[in-house]
Amino acid sequence: CKVMERRFSAFRLHPALLQPAGWHVLGPLFRELQQTHAVVAGVGLGQQVEVQRLTNVLHAANRSNRHVGPSQVFVGLMRVASELLSMAVEKQREVQDVPSCVADAFVLHSNLLDDPAAGPSPCVSNPEAVSFHGPSLYFKWQNCDLFVAIWQDAVSPSDIPMMGNQDGLEVVTLDIAACSSAFTLNHRGVEVAVNGPWKMCTTGFFVMTGGKAATVEALSAGVPCVVCMRFGQIMQPLHMARTLHLAPLLNPSAILLPAFRKAVAGLID
Repeated sequence: CKVMERRFSAFRLHPALLQPAGWHVLGPLFRELQQTHAVVAGVGLGQQVEVQRLTNVLHAANRSNRHVGPSQVFVGLMRVASELLSMAVEKQREVQDVPSCVADAFVLHSNLLDDPAAGPSPCVSNPEAVSFHGPSLYFKWQNCDLFVAIWQDAVSPSDIPMMGNQDGLEVVTLDIAACSSAFTLNHRGVEVAVNGPWKMCTTGFFVMTGGKAATVEALSAGVPCVVCMRFGQIMQPLHMARTLHLAPLLNPSAILLPAFRKAVAGLID
């Protein structure tokens, strides 16, 4: 039990998961963490299904690394504390004065942008090692769309422009996947200018599979999120381009067909 606790010290695990009965789900997670060299900070896991969901997303990251190329992998919390969140995650009919909500800053490893040629960092077992240093990844929800921005310097999200000149700025490419039963969020190949404006994620999808109330509750509490970062603009192999991973725990037809039918019904009405 002490050995497992040391191996997963970067997580806030429920004590029951550290008992022998929970080792069969922690083993695959540890293997995926070692293979991705993921940096982990501030993530709590309370149930076996949550561990399995994160393991599936990390497995997809490993598979992408084999086909697309190595990436820096980060596991953290996407948490949005705002009373306007229920409006921000829903498509608004009126586009003027649409509320937006910014999630807590997602702090990246301190040496990430210092040496693009450096290999992946080892899995960090101490969350404090990545809590106070390095560039920050910002998430913003507005009109059901996810926006991202990366800044090396301390900045208030309200000061990040929606548009701006990106000439001369370094570009990184992100894969973003949330681990939640309340909603499905998965984007690949999002190109972001460091110290640049907000970038809307358009290369994936966001579906509130458990409904809006469950989505808002999950985001307010914080959901584990896996971010893979590569330097420059990535030309993905044709068979990998824009492909998305859905965990075996979910049935893609059960997710997409009802959402599609609902959208069509709304158009008909």
